[in-house]
Amino acid sequence: MAQSTFSSPQDKDTIGSYSVISDETGGKTLGDWMQYPNRLEEIYNVILGESERGSVLLACHIVDEFLFEMISKYKNSNVSGKVFKDTTGYGGAFGSLSMKSKALFVLGVISDQSFKAIDELRSIRNKAAHSSVSFKLTDHQDRFDNSLNSFGSHVAVKNMALELAMRNFLERMRIEGPELSEKIGDNPFPDEQSCIAYLRGNPELQAVLENQLPKWHMATLTYLLIETIGLNFRTHFDQ
Repeated sequence: MAQSTFSSPQDKDTIGSYSVISDETGGKTLGDWMQYPNRLEEIYNVILGESERGSVLLACHIVDEFLFEMISKYKNSNVSGKVFKDTTGYGGAFGSLSMKSKALFVLGVISDQSFKAIDELRSIRNKAAHSSVSFKLTDHQDRFDNSLNSFGSHVAVKNMALELAMRNFLERMRIEGPELSEKIGDNPFPDEQSCIAYLRGNPELQAVLENQLPKWHMATLTYLLIETIGLNFRTHFDQ
């Protein structure tokens, strides 16, 4: 798996400043109710290190594992290990991402927004898993935008992902500047403006960043789903 250099401190601040989630948050920004910022860097690192096909498969796996975690946390304390294993194992009521999301939606645990986003993501995952040709997220843009629209606006989510990608790129260049200075005697990236100027004058680098954006979108969707599902469970069980 390719290694990503996601810059977590600045990006956490950025993602926390957005208000892209729909009415279930009462108009609060993400930073007001995010509970899993420690997972942010991990999600971006692993998804950005995948192909576009792999990013979809991994996103669904992360959401599935998180639903299992929440079910484990909030299950009835009297449920035996065998019953829990039978219920969450293959063929059980919570045995797959599809079964988990449907059952939890029917029970009123996860919201309509969360369910729709998961359902659209699953549809893209199924296309990716059964496609024998090169898989591109942009070929499934309508479904992907529908999943993003569950959080208010696919445009807002994509803008957030773009800003995160740009901040990550600028931070990487800032780190590389001093290293280059030792080699060539001068730091070509002393500040943000010099980094931006270099990017503007480098079409090949712009193309690389543009090609990576769909995976940034997928990683952002995955993190927003984790936070929203967590909010759904807390709202349902803790109040």
